[in-house]
Amino acid sequence: MESQDILQWIDHAELGSTDERMELSRREEYKRSAARLTTQARRELLIFTHDLDPPVYDQAEFLEAVKQLVLPNRSARVWVLLQSNRRVRREGHRLIELSRRLPSRIEIRRVHPDHLDHAENFLVADESGLLQQRYFTRHEGSVCFHSPLAAREHRSFFLGVWDQSHPDSDLRRLHL
Repeated sequence: MESQDILQWIDHAELGSTDERMELSRREEYKRSAARLTTQARRELLIFTHDLDPPVYDQAEFLEAVKQLVLPNRSARVWVLLQSNRRVRREGHRLIELSRRLPSRIEIRRVHPDHLDHAENFLVADESGLLQQRYFTRHEGSVCFHSPLAAREHRSFFLGVWDQSHPDSDLRRLHL
């Protein structure tokens, strides 16, 4: 399928009902998938990422979707597990800034050292949608807007790592 067809498919996919799995191979496809899943999420967004991939997660459409998820809904949460903070400390990242303004809704933790070599990056939306990136160095993987079994498996892995991980003190800003 051509990239333009994949982008159109993403634009019409519905979280919780579109159960076709689409193979992705371009950054724009990941960017659009992350934004679309987040726009439709109502309760929870879990992101396991190497370095918060700025071309995907530091984009206006994605960030606006995160705000629309967490601001009107007190129980909604966005949890991020970050393998390396080097890039975001050096270059900055708007999701980090947003988490500083909304710390009770958006939490970022550094991955426990036992999981630093986990190659796959992923996003789980409302225990149904799943965006997978096989290797953080390449935008190759898949998206499915309704894959409850795979989403629950990734969520379970995520929560296990989350429980072993700690907030990243390097990303906190001290106000004196």
